[in-house]
Amino acid sequence: MMNSSAKHGHKKNSSEENRNVEELLKKIQELTNMVDSIEEAKIGLQNQLQKALADYRNLEKNMEDRVGLSVMREKRSLLSGFIELMDDIKFALKAGEKLGLKGEGKAWLDGVVDTLSKMEHVLSSVGVQIIEVKAGDQFDSKIHEAIAVISVKTADNTIVEVSQPGYMMDNVVIRPARVVINKSNK
Repeated sequence: MMNSSAKHGHKKNSSEENRNVEELLKKIQELTNMVDSIEEAKIGLQNQLQKALADYRNLEKNMEDRVGLSVMREKRSLLSGFIELMDDIKFALKAGEKLGLKGEGKAWLDGVVDTLSKMEHVLSSVGVQIIEVKAGDQFDSKIHEAIAVISVKTADNTIVEVSQPGYMMDNVVIRPARVVINKSNK
């Protein structure tokens, strides 16, 4: 039989064990709460990271688009200047043909014609295309520029004459074809 002090010691141990178990349960609950909190923070950080990554990809695409537009504007500006030089050479050639040059003058004029041909080849090699347009075509403000309007016996908005060819690159008009169109005086 157990004596009273042993019983008392057993109760003491039992109550101490209960306190230890309660403390352990309390610590387990705290750790569970901490794990839950860390898990929520992890999910929040993952969401922030995914959003930041998506924002970065959008920024990259936006920058690529902006750089592409900037490059296209610069190409267009450069090509427009080049095309204007070709126009000037064509006007000079027309004037030279009217002079009826012979000998060295004719050879010089032929050299200018060859230079113009090479310039046209350079434009073609970088993807610049002439906008095909002829008298009788319907006027389209997207690819034509009306430099004069006359009244003749053809349908309204019909191209009567092509003054200067138009050019485009990658489906973007560098310079519209400069044309004379018909408009009736109704």
